[in-house]
Amino acid sequence: MDSRNVINENVFLAYFLHLNSTLNVYKKVDISKWEKLTSFLKSSFQYYKPKKSRKHSKETKSKKAPDSQYLLIKIALIMGITGACRCD
Repeated sequence: MDSRNVINENVFLAYFLHLNSTLNVYKKVDISKWEKLTSFLKSSFQYYKPKKSRKHSKETKSKKAPDSQYLLIKIALIMGITGACRCD
């Protein structure tokens, strides 16, 4: 199967539900009862494989952002994330 035709199951389900509701409103057709269509769609999801995110460790952080250059930025980010610079 071509990689351009493989999409996420959640995205495709959203498209399917949108199409189902549109056809139901305008043409009074409920495509969710078509068993061949739903079985075909479920079988097409076996080719989708989600991307794995890379995990960062202390070693990669120290190599890519050494404290000698980025210490002030790291402190500002930590304070911003924890809410220490909040204005009330």
